Amino acid sequence: MAGSPDPLPQHVGGPAAPSRVPPTGAETDMTLDVHRPTPREIAWSWLPGLVEPPPRRRTSASPLDTLVAAIAHHAGTRQIFVTFSGGRDSSAVLAAACRATALAGAPDPIPVTFVYPGIAEADESDWQHAVVSHLGLRAWWRMPVTTENDLLGPAAQDSLRRHGLLWPATMHARWPLLERCAGGAVLTGEGGDEVFGDRRIRPLRRAALHPFAPGSPRRAAVTSLAPGLLRSRQHAMPFTTPWLRADARRELAERVCADDLAEPLAFGGSLRWVARRRSVTEFFRTYSALAAEHDAVVTHPLLDPTFLAAVAHRHPTGFSSRTDGMRAVFRDVLPDTVLARTSKATFTLAYLGEATREFAQNWDGRGVPHDLVDAEALQEAWSSERPPGPTGLLLQSAWLASQVRSPAEGAA
Repeated sequence: MAGSPDPLPQHVGGPAAPSRVPPTGAETDMTLDVHRPTPREIAWSWLPGLVEPPPRRRTSASPLDTLVAAIAHHAGTRQIFVTFSGGRDSSAVLAAACRATALAGAPDPIPVTFVYPGIAEADESDWQHAVVSHLGLRAWWRMPVTTENDLLGPAAQDSLRRHGLLWPATMHARWPLLERCAGGAVLTGEGGDEVFGDRRIRPLRRAALHPFAPGSPRRAAVTSLAPGLLRSRQHAMPFTTPWLRADARRELAERVCADDLAEPLAFGGSLRWVARRRSVTEFFRTYSALAAEHDAVVTHPLLDPTFLAAVAHRHPTGFSSRTDGMRAVFRDVLPDTVLARTSKATFTLAYLGEATREFAQNWDGRGVPHDLVDAEALQEAWSSERPPGPTGLLLQSAWLASQVRSPAEGAA
């Protein structure tokens, strides 16, 4: 799909961009009930570890019906907004939200889409138009983004001054969305890659469906069944983190490997494992805390515990592919062209704008844990044509340090 025209007038809506009022002073509000990244987590830009599993949910309802019911819980009291990129996951959540609001007799959900002028790899306009037209939605907020999502743009700097470091680094770019959706329920498509992607049981399913295929499916199936010590060799992938010192890189690899090896073989247990990762649970907690400042709630329907239970109940051995899973759950609400697409937008460059690059180029080396990070290698990574995304917390930590003047600097 290519060559999409400009957005149709009936699909354009939403308020004008609010006037930004920077916070006075440089005091940081440390009362926000969120996780504060440790020096290691800042260096890694990752939160390894698992939380205790929640109580098991049981349901015999279909996954789609369960998803609709979870969304309808909010539809009666709040306007529903869906962060809509046009990808399969956000499209599925938007379609389920349409069914939920119709059943609740509530206003249609409003898709909220960030548009990135000049960044071709983030352009999903053709797919977006196809989904919005299929669902018959009239209101569609399309918001051009220039510096709003920059990791060190004006919005991020204001948030960093106010809140300090947050996980993940991109969380500081959420306030324009939350401000526009104040008082509403914001739905995301988070979790689709994990729920419908490669779970540990998938090689076994493929081997069972294609027993006479060449050897690789069978070898992958045997690996899935192997004890943790043997499977660890498959997870010991090299980490492309040249800015980390050797010990820090080794520890990160070990921690990530330990988390991966904890994934159960059973599909239902595997889905619960996805929702137990600290990187997920702390992201949700931070997002909810920031939303509360705007009297909004944020939900992630594809990781709703009852939805996960419904998926496992109806599909106990998982899915052969991501497309197989999307078709199994959403074929009644989305066209197959959307469910079967293989392309996917990327948004890395949308977070690494002019302000971020300018700071990185002139960085003086302050604000990062030097026992964990090689400052020269880090600045080299930041100066590359495509700076690595997993350095966002380091970048913001360095910027915060640059805002604290020493007595000598203040006198000067």
